[in-house]
Amino acid sequence: MSEGTAAGDGASLRGRVARGAAWILGAVAARQALRLVSSVIITRLLLPDDFGLATTAMLLGVFVEMCADFGIRQAIVQHRDGGTRRFLDVAWTLALWRSFGVSAVIVVLAGPFATAMADERLQTLAMLTALLPPLQAACSPGRLAWMRELRQDRINQLDLAVDVARLPLNIAGALLTGNAYGIVFAGIAAEAVRVGLSYVMAPERPRFAYERAVAVDLLRYGRYVFVASVLGFFAVRLDAFFVARFLGMNAAGTYGLAQNMTAPIEGIASQLLGGLLFPYLAKFQHDLPAIRTRMRQVLKALLLGGTPLAGLAVLAAPYVVDLLYDDRYQGAAGPLQWMIVAIYFSCLGTALNCPLMATGRPHWGTLATAVRLVAFGVSAWFLGEHGAVGYAAAIAASTFAFLVTLACVPWTPAR
Repeated sequence: MSEGTAAGDGASLRGRVARGAAWILGAVAARQALRLVSSVIITRLLLPDDFGLATTAMLLGVFVEMCADFGIRQAIVQHRDGGTRRFLDVAWTLALWRSFGVSAVIVVLAGPFATAMADERLQTLAMLTALLPPLQAACSPGRLAWMRELRQDRINQLDLAVDVARLPLNIAGALLTGNAYGIVFAGIAAEAVRVGLSYVMAPERPRFAYERAVAVDLLRYGRYVFVASVLGFFAVRLDAFFVARFLGMNAAGTYGLAQNMTAPIEGIASQLLGGLLFPYLAKFQHDLPAIRTRMRQVLKALLLGGTPLAGLAVLAAPYVVDLLYDDRYQGAAGPLQWMIVAIYFSCLGTALNCPLMATGRPHWGTLATAVRLVAFGVSAWFLGEHGAVGYAAAIAASTFAFLVTLACVPWTPAR
């Protein structure tokens, strides 16, 4: 390859990264505005207890999903042949098979889950969420190619269109049912909209395909992602279980509202780091000095830009909750502050994990997630007596442990 061609490829890649970052920031800002309008309206139509039921019911689906996450998307991004139709078809087929298994497990566990949470209303709600995995897996295989090719413009256009549809669906669900079912039904309808739009935007016709060699390649890389996902669920979501089980559905509702308020920040971090930085660094997996140079730039930006923004967000959190929501939801302010701190630590830790994933070393992320889980257990034991605020603080402490663990690992493997 000539120097001119290499320079052109580098400029093209940087251009895609810049456009992707612009789309992420713009789309997330628009989506946050939509979600803010939705939450302000819905909180006036439903009680905190309804939010608590809906968010707790969905936790079972999230748990089973993460316990069956085989890292197929990450493997498609990292593998040198991941963009070929052969690999995309096998990945799509594996994801669809997996989704039916996930749904079956959700249905089976719905009853025991409701009993364990001491609220029988959760059983039917949890069973309804079993409709979500097949819908999510049925989307066009072109979405996998978008991730690999840094097409954040297409990814965010789809997400934004779904959120535009979600707003009237949420309001209609709340008005028609007046309870937690409205939230769950709206979520199912929104995912159905996503499936249809994905084929409009990426009309590649999916083909059922299975090749053992391809599947083994995808799952070999993904086995560490699978373990990290299972551990990550307990490390990141166990607080919501504790709040719902020990503090009641009203507390779970306000806690869930705080989580929803931080969702846009998590969305930006997830897409900029996992959806943009990871595939970008994967392009340089055989050019280790280039990875080190780019990681220094990323961390400098996160530290210099993210630290003051996180501090301002923590200070503003109580005033934002007071401005937007009535007295029934004021309990969200304290947990919200600690969740912002946790997200800041998580951003730094996830950034440090990106070069490890890009160079084929996902096991370090798995180890850091295991440390995070242990740290949450210890922190929750001491801080849980402070209620929802204590559990949120435990999440922040465990995320700091995750960050420190990854900070001890070299960005690139030794030659």
